[in-house]
Amino acid sequence: MLHDVFHKLIWLLAVCLLILSPAFAQRENVWAFGFHAGLDFNGPAPVAITTNMNTQEACASVCNASGQLQFYTNGERVWDM
Repeated sequence: MLHDVFHKLIWLLAVCLLILSPAFAQRENVWAFGFHAGLDFNGPAPVAITTNMNTQEACASVCNASGQLQFYTNGERVWDM
């Protein structure tokens, strides 16, 4: 009985550590999304930008190591910067 409680406590601790661990982002500082919209987080405050993308659903943006936008996609087309 005590062994089961200890085992559950260890699992709970492991899950809490995984959930609370900091996430690692790879400098995706420019987000393109929605209807010709985007946000640039490279400055002290986010700046709204205009993109060529027009999507209601999933999209992706890829930045280089310094946080500059390289390309973005809506899953059907890819736009290059």
